Amino acid sequence: MSKSTSPYPLLSADGTGTGVVSHAGATVMLRAAEKTGLISRLSEALAPWRKP
Repeated sequence: MSKSTSPYPLLSADGTGTGVVSHAGATVMLRAAEKTGLISRLSEALAPWRKP
């Protein structure tokens, strides 16, 4: 198995915390955005507005 290059922590599940469902949903959305290339496209599109 290859090593992840994501800057975000690995996905894991633990049912003892609060807000678990919303955290899981946010993680799924983030992973989908990474896999589809949305994050890199947004980064490119917003580049002109970044400070030098």
